[in-house]
Amino acid sequence: MIALLTSLLVIGLGSLWYAQLRKNESQGKHLAAMSQMQYINAGFFSIQSALETLRSSAELEHWVESKDNPSYYFSSIALWEKIKAATSPLGTLDFAFAVTSDHLNGLVISPNGTISRDAYFQQETTLDPSQQQRIASFSHKPYQTPLLIPTYDEQGTLNELYWVTSVGSPSADPIIICKIIVSTLFPLSQGVGFGIMQQDGTMIAGMQDKQTVQALHLLATQPSATLFRSGIYGQSEQIPGTPWRLLLVFSSPLAGIGWPLWILLAVFVASLLSFLLSFQKTAKKLYHPLSKSYRNKALLPMMGLWMNSP
Repeated sequence: MIALLTSLLVIGLGSLWYAQLRKNESQGKHLAAMSQMQYINAGFFSIQSALETLRSSAELEHWVESKDNPSYYFSSIALWEKIKAATSPLGTLDFAFAVTSDHLNGLVISPNGTISRDAYFQQETTLDPSQQQRIASFSHKPYQTPLLIPTYDEQGTLNELYWVTSVGSPSADPIIICKIIVSTLFPLSQGVGFGIMQQDGTMIAGMQDKQTVQALHLLATQPSATLFRSGIYGQSEQIPGTPWRLLLVFSSPLAGIGWPLWILLAVFVASLLSFLLSFQKTAKKLYHPLSKSYRNKALLPMMGLWMNSP
């Protein structure tokens, strides 16, 4: 009885301890996710503010209007100066703008000057031919949803993001390309995965290792913005001012069943076996004197008969 009560007490206390660990784990991961999201959203906000300033600038409008007159050269210099001013300085966040237009023979103005579109793609980007074609076709569609195009290095690590948007006014033709260095926008620690998803649930960009991809897919299919099961903690949030959602996933041994539950189960099984063994030994000790006396009584008549025999 003592062994049984002790095992039940251990299970009860262990369950309370496990529930508290899960609560602390969930709260800690939530705070970590909110901190990461605030940093990333602040980066997107900075880029978006610079993008809107460039898109609504008089320099860009004059550049578009001067495509067929002699002032094009001076308008290009003014726009080049504006692009350099809008591009982030060397610091925590690294991004750079470029402007291109089909009506201007596919020329691109970037912080490095005016070059052909092919030269820009080859020298200043890591875009593959299919991604370059997406950008070229995008410039013919006014006011469409902006593109977010990822590029990866040889190890499959997300390296750069290209935020492509149309100017819309005064012409639908010019587009702005913003190249973002991912390592300066997502300063994530070990054990944290990230992804960016469209409104329809399509994953645009993210980490490519198998475990992170599975975790992001599981989070993307959840109706709520948080997930705490299957060994991961995940949280998603709309990136303000964009049509995209940010997804973060953290590995968590306490999400789901977890190892503490297996420990509690092992304690319960060990306690139960201990109880059964102690019960068996106690029963034998209590029964042994009675069985011995019965055997002695049975032997006495047999010994009398043996002694009285001739």
